[in-house]
Amino acid sequence: MKRRTLLAGAALSAPVAWASGSVNQLRWLSDERIDIGRVALILAQEFRPALDVEAYSKQLDALVTAVRSKLDGATDPVKRTLAMRDVLFRENGFQYDHHPLARENQRNYLLDGILDTKKGICVTMPLLYVAVGQRLGYPVHIVCVPDHLFVRYVHRDFPELNIETTSGGKYFSDADYIRRNGVTSIGLRSGCYMRPLSYREQLGLLMTANAFVYAMSDTPKCLEYLKASLLLTPRRAETYEQISAIHQAYAKVTKGEESSRHAEASKAMMRKAFELGYVAIENVRNAGGIRAE
Repeated sequence: MKRRTLLAGAALSAPVAWASGSVNQLRWLSDERIDIGRVALILAQEFRPALDVEAYSKQLDALVTAVRSKLDGATDPVKRTLAMRDVLFRENGFQYDHHPLARENQRNYLLDGILDTKKGICVTMPLLYVAVGQRLGYPVHIVCVPDHLFVRYVHRDFPELNIETTSGGKYFSDADYIRRNGVTSIGLRSGCYMRPLSYREQLGLLMTANAFVYAMSDTPKCLEYLKASLLLTPRRAETYEQISAIHQAYAKVTKGEESSRHAEASKAMMRKAFELGYVAIENVRNAGGIRAE
């Protein structure tokens, strides 16, 4: 989600109290009780109430079975990740969506979308990989860098086995991401970037994906999703920046004390973002970024 597009096309209205039972219940799940694929599908039901969670879950299970059938019980991380590469990207054809408006497409932020179209972006492609890998029992986790997400296979013998899902499962080193995505020393020290996220933190990321979709039509709900995500991912600089953008927009359309409150809230959120090592999109572009293929 990006400051320049977060509120694109949205009509601003006053913030409201949030009441979403299923999401409030998800927030309290412990790490060991979170199935990333299932919670992603439950969150997608916010936009497609008739979505059949079990049917899509079975699609994930079919991918799990396909990967497992290639390994004959092998536990070597390289063999496992190569099997994942074959099943997801070569045999099933999951690929990056290169359409110019891909980042404005709601379906590119939801797990059912990538399962239906076999196209996604750096939100749903790592999500799909982790959803399958977790069910296989693999220690795979999403990692954040400025303007991008990738996957890491966490294993003592492979400290830098990073998997770039937008490039067909290629491996990149930590140094590649730090250099090419403009990660700062502040971002490394704070744990904002280059750290494998727990499943609770990954659930927080899923909430920010929902926030982006709501930003297209329902700004108050977008804001509440972002705030809720901070309970799970308090070290994510981009979320503070996105909340800042919304308060800044409200400051422009309100008056008097209300406008001042939003302006101060916007400044406070940006201060927190920079304290965590926030990197602006323009700086990521200047650094080069890991590019999807």
